[in-house]
Amino acid sequence: MSANEAMIEIESSVFAARMNLASDLWVFVRAARDERAVSDLLGHLRTRETLEEVFQRILELARTAPDVRYRHPFDTALAIYMWLVEQTDRAVAGVAAEAILGVPQTFWARQFATPIVAGSRIKTSATTQDQNWPAGRVAKASIAQDFVMDWTELSHLVLERSKFERVRLFVLPSKARAA
Repeated sequence: MSANEAMIEIESSVFAARMNLASDLWVFVRAARDERAVSDLLGHLRTRETLEEVFQRILELARTAPDVRYRHPFDTALAIYMWLVEQTDRAVAGVAAEAILGVPQTFWARQFATPIVAGSRIKTSATTQDQNWPAGRVAKASIAQDFVMDWTELSHLVLERSKFERVRLFVLPSKARAA
């Protein structure tokens, strides 16, 4: 499959529907790895021309104004592009991530862009760490290899280390915490 065909597939609503079945970032990445369009585009990204084309497409999609009532129609495509560009060229990924963070109504794309803009993947040296949440909730962070903390939802959770390990977050209702 050519790079253009892969990009058309990645931007399709059918592709987005398949990817949006993911329950978390780890499942999203595993599902993306299984998609032929994603693996083919990753192969094409080894050329500078394709990398530039994908970067320009990220910027173009980032300028698309979504309907305020719904998520961004290219959230999934932006996330996939961000993930692939990060694997190929970190400098280009940094610029693309800045553009993505300015895009309203994205979820998956922010999952990939936020850690890049923050400087690295989120890591903690503690095996587990509890933080108090409003309304009796607790965020429990534990080390897991393929998980990245959602900075957009957990921006008030501050980790005071300069170098972190990847973490997986669980938000537990107060009843579950008491058990």
